[in-house]
Amino acid sequence: MGGTFLDASLHGVHAMKSRVVKRSIVLSSQKTSVSLEDPFWEALKEIAERKSVSLSKLLGQIDQGRTASNLSSAIRVFVLSYFQTKPLDRKPVSAVKLPPSVILERLGDLDRR
Repeated sequence: MGGTFLDASLHGVHAMKSRVVKRSIVLSSQKTSVSLEDPFWEALKEIAERKSVSLSKLLGQIDQGRTASNLSSAIRVFVLSYFQTKPLDRKPVSAVKLPPSVILERLGDLDRR
């Protein structure tokens, strides 16, 4: 499944193309998979590094804390929430060149189509 992650017409910024990639992970000794766009996966790895925890441990924490949503959706919400609550002087995520607030706004625009 491919597609445009962000619409190029929004705010005059070039579109960032990102495929949804299915990744195999292990949670609580059980294999599962998540389907995420590369920018979310890269941001998740950066969050794990910032928190000085393994990616596996961070995924376990997200899994434990999620409500009714599927794990892939819970990860996206976690990543966006994490960067929304950080101070403005934060180091930008290397894979995501736009502020999370702009990404959220644009994702909302895509949902309205």
